[in-house]
Amino acid sequence: MNYLHRKKLAFMSIVNQVKGFVRTVSGLPPITLESCVDDKSVINYQIYGNSVQDGEPTPDNPVEIVSVGERTSNIFDYKTVMLYRNTATDTTITQLENGIVIENFEQNANYFSIRNVETFLKPNTTYTVTMDVYEEIYQSGGGSGGSMSYCWHLQDNTSYSNNAKILAMGKAYTKGHVTTTFTTPENFDTLKYLATRVGGYSKVTFANIHFKEGDTAAEDYEPYGYKIPITASGKNLFDISAGFYSQYGGLQNEVIGNSLKITCSVASRGSWLNIGTLSAGTYTLSVDSFIKFADGVETDEYLTVFVNDKSIKRLSGNIKTTFTLTDTSEVSLYATFYNTSDYALIKNVLICEGDDVATDYEPYHEPITTNIYLNEPLAQGQTISYKEDNLPDLPTFKGTTIYTIDTTVQPTMEVTYYSTVKE
Repeated sequence: MNYLHRKKLAFMSIVNQVKGFVRTVSGLPPITLESCVDDKSVINYQIYGNSVQDGEPTPDNPVEIVSVGERTSNIFDYKTVMLYRNTATDTTITQLENGIVIENFEQNANYFSIRNVETFLKPNTTYTVTMDVYEEIYQSGGGSGGSMSYCWHLQDNTSYSNNAKILAMGKAYTKGHVTTTFTTPENFDTLKYLATRVGGYSKVTFANIHFKEGDTAAEDYEPYGYKIPITASGKNLFDISAGFYSQYGGLQNEVIGNSLKITCSVASRGSWLNIGTLSAGTYTLSVDSFIKFADGVETDEYLTVFVNDKSIKRLSGNIKTTFTLTDTSEVSLYATFYNTSDYALIKNVLICEGDDVATDYEPYHEPITTNIYLNEPLAQGQTISYKEDNLPDLPTFKGTTIYTIDTTVQPTMEVTYYSTVKE
């Protein structure tokens, strides 16, 4: 090791210590990152492909090999689309990864079409299309003034005319974000073209084209292909700010930071904190304190844990306990009030998986899903890397971050990150 290399290592060590300690975790999801420094703690991550075959294949009964990745909802594959100029000569058509750009350098409007719609559309089927439409006019008299039309027509010949039109997608001159639902005809043999018209001296971009089967639009644009959805969540499963509690007459609930204040104006009432639906497993319940104030006197009071409307534990004061569910169940906490002057503070409620009652409190974090898009599923022996393949950033939460991957076939994942605790 030469002098410059030692200097570089020493410098990197100082940089890492400023941000935090470097730790690496790997395995099948869920992957837990402990003591993350902040919301951008990931240094690098890799996803290793996997392939499975459900059964023994035979010549008469082949079994498909399934790898990591789920189909996106977008059936429009821009790489297989055949684009044509129907009448124009001085025009250009450019295919983007998320759409089409058409430039018309002639004075008159010209027609353009996609010729192989049968490769991605089926007969007698409902589809919803979303796209973003932008227009740039090159000179006066062009664009909308030159018989511009932004809508696409499914039709049975190459000319853009009302006589040939089978159905319309979108409205003429509509720009911005466009959503249209349509149903293809039963006789698909006559459905040959998806045509549009662009005005003179103008450029129109049809971006983020998303064809989705069904009558509901895609919430966000997804490219054609496959995706690996990675969801980051915190360890606390209880969201006190989302209103997962109910109140009876005479009870008022107020969220104050990480605490819930319950005020009772009618005697003999109870208030529920609905933890939600939990799957089978062992959980830790932690409540820093449940303190009731009655006539100015501070006392520890009871919280009762209910599973599927059945009481399983009655606890008071600073609560640290575990419970086990044998099936997916509805879990709630119940606070009882006897006097009209009562109010209570329930502080730092933590519900997390596992049986470690020493678990420190962390607030609930809304899960964040990051999609990694691929042309093909990630097969056994293949690897994608954050740095080498320019993958999207993965968010973290200060404290604990848990990554789950929602794919039929699970990959192995390795994450290197900054932590406040040395490995």
